[in-house]
Amino acid sequence: MSAPRHRRPGYRLSLLLIRAIGLLVPRWRRADWRREWGAELWHYGDAETTKDTNGAPGAPRTALLQRSLGSVRHAIWLRRRDWRQGMFRNDVRYALRNLIKTPGFTALAIATLAVGIGTSTAVFSLVNGILLQPYPYAEPERLVRLRSVVEESGDAVNVSFPDFLDLAAGSTRIAQLAAVDREPYNLGGGETAAYVQGAQVSASLFEVLGTPLLLGRGFQPGEDVPGGPNVVLLGEALWRASFAADPAIVGKQVSIDAEPYTVIGVVPVGGGYPDEAALWVPLRIDPGAQRRGNRWANVIARLAPGATLAQAQAEASALAEALAAEYPDTNAGVGVRLISLYDSRTGDFQAMMALLLGAVGFVLLIVCANLANLMLTRAVSRERELAVRAAMGASRLRIVRQLTSESALLAAAGAGLGLLLGTWTVRILVAMVPVAIPEWVDFGIDGRVLAFAAGVSALAVLLFGLAPAVGASADLGRALKETAAQGTGTVRKRRTRAALVVAEVALSIVLLVGAGLMISSLLRVAAVDPGYDTERSFMLTTAFADANYGAPEQRLDFYRQARDRLLALPGVAAVGGIAQPPLRGGWNFMDFIADAPAAAEGATAGAFAHAVTPGYIAAAGIELRRGRDLRDTDSAPGAPEVALVNDVLAERVWPGEDPIGKRIRFGYMDENAWIEVVGLVGGTRQVSLEEAPAPEIFYPYERWASFYGRVTWMVRAAGEPAAAMSASREVIRDLDPDQAVYDLMSLQAAVDESIWDVRFFTTLFWIFGAVALLLAAVGIYGLVAYGVSQRTHEIGVRMAMGARSGDVLGMVLRHGLLLAATGAALGFAGALGLASLLAGALYQVSPTEPVVYLGVALLLGLVALAASLVPALRATRVDPVVALSGGPRA
Repeated sequence: MSAPRHRRPGYRLSLLLIRAIGLLVPRWRRADWRREWGAELWHYGDAETTKDTNGAPGAPRTALLQRSLGSVRHAIWLRRRDWRQGMFRNDVRYALRNLIKTPGFTALAIATLAVGIGTSTAVFSLVNGILLQPYPYAEPERLVRLRSVVEESGDAVNVSFPDFLDLAAGSTRIAQLAAVDREPYNLGGGETAAYVQGAQVSASLFEVLGTPLLLGRGFQPGEDVPGGPNVVLLGEALWRASFAADPAIVGKQVSIDAEPYTVIGVVPVGGGYPDEAALWVPLRIDPGAQRRGNRWANVIARLAPGATLAQAQAEASALAEALAAEYPDTNAGVGVRLISLYDSRTGDFQAMMALLLGAVGFVLLIVCANLANLMLTRAVSRERELAVRAAMGASRLRIVRQLTSESALLAAAGAGLGLLLGTWTVRILVAMVPVAIPEWVDFGIDGRVLAFAAGVSALAVLLFGLAPAVGASADLGRALKETAAQGTGTVRKRRTRAALVVAEVALSIVLLVGAGLMISSLLRVAAVDPGYDTERSFMLTTAFADANYGAPEQRLDFYRQARDRLLALPGVAAVGGIAQPPLRGGWNFMDFIADAPAAAEGATAGAFAHAVTPGYIAAAGIELRRGRDLRDTDSAPGAPEVALVNDVLAERVWPGEDPIGKRIRFGYMDENAWIEVVGLVGGTRQVSLEEAPAPEIFYPYERWASFYGRVTWMVRAAGEPAAAMSASREVIRDLDPDQAVYDLMSLQAAVDESIWDVRFFTTLFWIFGAVALLLAAVGIYGLVAYGVSQRTHEIGVRMAMGARSGDVLGMVLRHGLLLAATGAALGFAGALGLASLLAGALYQVSPTEPVVYLGVALLLGLVALAASLVPALRATRVDPVVALSGGPRA
């Protein structure tokens, strides 16, 4: 018997397409859907074949295929309808109801997830603000900083003004350069006098930055020359705070250092340089009066269009070699280094921020492992429920979807709480930073941070929700065959939960070792002797207004009056002054030549040159090892030039000799102008506690008074300095109400501020390590407690056969400690890798510091013992009669 006319190849192919497309249809409707579409194709094919066949050959077959492809829309519609009704209504409602039924589990899961998302969001907010936020300049990738480099030591210092001019004139790969000098100013006068951090800048600065001004104009050529007009650019923050954001401020005059300055413009937030400056005035420098060996200028530049940093560096190096050949006394052995503005600002933080992101990633993994363990444990208790649902027709995908819905709800709640926690944490972390943060840096929650939080939440659902859900949905038929008393889960699941706890312990060990190394490093840094009396000495700074103190004699007269009044304060033992305070970034690095055999060979050296007054050495608590301190008579007209040097310079220039009576001269001095060394002092830390003392020269402030517009008073108290600190401010203000006093702080505060970054990152690592250890302890406790509850029958049998409580206690404790030991073995191996990455941030601490590793091992052992002890004690109280009769579990 022949087949019907419509049963041709087109029909069979269409039927295969229908079966394949049917996979898109929900499982519970798939069979009916395929039957309906099979009947549809049968009748449609029959109708097509009975039509007039005068058309093209194969036309009925093409029509059947087109008809079968039309089923795709129907299948997708059913799938979407099923998902809408299930996922977004039934599944979510059912998941919410299940979570409400177990408030303890739900609260613990949300809190744990909030900790993970909160810490990761907080750290990413810091990374976003410091490393990812775009700079508010035009084409910031073309901005670079120029530094002079002492080739012998590798120290990078500022650039001398003559070198700056020569580099600007000879560069083709650099479009424009600008010189910047940070300076403090007195804004206003009398009771309203306030300290304002500002900067003297060459007229080209804002062209180099490419900053469009908020109001007015920038500096023009000719305004940055001696005798130029008194004009000023105000920062937006200062304009709003001190001038009520007056839009008519341009053209008005303000009092700066008791002189009238005309406001020519307002710089938007973040549009200026350096970051801490609140106002800018022209750098009116006479090039002929500048010393080539005096390197004070902070130079910023913009690369020429199309030029690369490497090309500009090669050109600058060639120019530096030419300058060294032309000016060997000051430039021999001095090179030029170019560094991008981004790297100059973030170079110290890039590696540490990457490590912090890795650390917070570990915390998030521990959180996910903990939650996955909770979800697996909960799923075991629901095996029969899930098996019944499967027996009633629920597909495995539906069950996975249901369990994943619960995880998604937990992740959503944890993400919301985590964002709040992260915002709060960022505020606390930023408040811990003692230095000024640039106004344009924003650590708030922006789109990038929200996207990160959403991505972390989705990853968390995938890690702690989806995998356990898939595992819980497998082998559901077995659950129906087990009795309630035997539903202990498979060995594989128990091993999975144990593996998760081991992973938690291993990750926490890595973080704890990192935190321990950082803490050890911080303790070593904090124990460094800075060379000062940090307990009793304090400092305060005043800036001289040129209108009142333009002549050196006027500045010295004010200094002497202030010194006498400060010395008269009760409890003050010594008073002295220095032009640039220690550990505050205001140092002056100068070339010098020593009257030594090395000098005869034309060798020059560099040292920190401090302009100090008599009494400074005693006031700062610096050790005077030999010779004498400076005296007032050393600056008298006709008096011989004298100075003090530190032991680092003496040992480097006159090794093994007594430096008293030796001679040196600065690079700018005549060949016959020598300075006699009259005192030897101990070395002091100038840049940071982590950098060893460098050569230092202490020269009379009186001889350089015309070059410095400020003085930092160093005061040493006989006892507790608090009372003298509060009184010293009033002494200066009584002497001159127009003098703003700033940076009033103890030397200990200055030392602490210099190591804020080490303390900050150490605190973060310590927090992450503590959180990781707590989560690992919770994981050990949960797994051991669950194991005890599942082994109640076995424990009852053991005790009925004569096992003592101590035997049961030891059995349970061994289980918990074995988990910790296994995790520790893996963790210490991983910690060695982290320690090698931390090596560059550690101070006098080996990455394999045995004390740290032993301390972490001891701490972990105690925590694991404590976490296992509670369920172990509970196991010893199991009643054998109740356990063997299938009664309540322990």
